[in-house]
Amino acid sequence: MAQDFEFRSFLLQLSKDMASTDFEQLKYLLKGYVSSAKCEEITEVCKYFGELERMCLLTPTNFGVLKKALGAIGRQDLVEKIEQKENTLPTCSGKVMAITWHRKNTMQFVMSLQSSRTIRCFSPQWTQHS
Repeated sequence: MAQDFEFRSFLLQLSKDMASTDFEQLKYLLKGYVSSAKCEEITEVCKYFGELERMCLLTPTNFGVLKKALGAIGRQDLVEKIEQKENTLPTCSGKVMAITWHRKNTMQFVMSLQSSRTIRCFSPQWTQHS
């Protein structure tokens, strides 16, 4: 719980540091990950971060996609903030309990963490191979 609070507090601070033009550029760059329709309905940075989180593209131990996109829009200051935070956030480990396919080319991972918590992640970036 404390890790979730710390992670979300950090994301909230990042969202406050972003201008509306930064947010629009971020959504444009990440259209390959988040559908255009979903991007249109999300108008707040925190909700967008929530969507990236739902898709397991943004986690307390994985800021890679966000860092790359922020760097591409010239927000190196935010990339540096993330890198500083990465060094202080605890890591989590666990094992994948199940992998299933949902909808068109969407994979769901069910992961059991050492903290007895279970997370479900959807990822549209992998395609099913027959």
